[in-house]
Amino acid sequence: MRQRIRKLNQTVSLHARSLYCYARLVSQVKKWNQNRPRIAAIVLSSFQWRNVPIVVHHLRRQAFIDSVYVFHNAPSRWPVPGAENIYAKENPGCIARHHFAKGLEGYDYVAFCDDDLFPKSDISVELLEGLKLHGEKSVIGVYGRQLDLTKPHSAYSSGKEAHSSAITPAHVVKGRFHVVSSGLLKSLPDALSHLKFEDDIRLSALTQIQTQAPGYVLPLKKHFEELPQRYSLFKRSNHSEMRDKAVSEALALGWRPNEMKSAA
Repeated sequence: MRQRIRKLNQTVSLHARSLYCYARLVSQVKKWNQNRPRIAAIVLSSFQWRNVPIVVHHLRRQAFIDSVYVFHNAPSRWPVPGAENIYAKENPGCIARHHFAKGLEGYDYVAFCDDDLFPKSDISVELLEGLKLHGEKSVIGVYGRQLDLTKPHSAYSSGKEAHSSAITPAHVVKGRFHVVSSGLLKSLPDALSHLKFEDDIRLSALTQIQTQAPGYVLPLKKHFEELPQRYSLFKRSNHSEMRDKAVSEALALGWRPNEMKSAA
């Protein structure tokens, strides 16, 4: 009988500890949700619309994302479940996502994701840490480019990728996946608005001119999975030429990437 009572007490104690741990976990999650910034995600859809439901599904699994919007550039027309769908009558280019984001209210940051990749695991901890360190003044992303400024007319194509095992300053944070402060985005001028498909170069240049801080690439590339890229912009025959030209125009505007001061 004593042995049965002892086992019963052990079982009750085990359940009590489990309930206590669960209650602490719930409390920590609630506290984390109350303190973290509110973040909207925008997926740009155009010709690769078959990919978009997959991208949205995985973005909705990210703990740091509060809402997902799909901005449909023509010819994309299929509504995507789990997201608010916004439709453009034509194809105003990639820059349309930044223009749309300027009108969003109630968010501290906006995350932008292309339609040819998605985060396959939760990157919330690493991303929020990156935003805490650099999000006030900088564009944060996963893919970046260091320019070769000794060749101003081919600075982009002569440059190199910016990836490492640590948070790394970058001249250009690529548009594939990037996050920017809502306040910073809304404060930027309309300069270089003609760069409809080089919106990431435009965003990097304008934010750095304004804040005098570089962009930052987080070491999260291994957490992303590629989707079919049949219509990707980098497959344009003049892709490198267009990006070199965009960099040249931004430099002429006063952008000095090598003079940006990295945070300690």
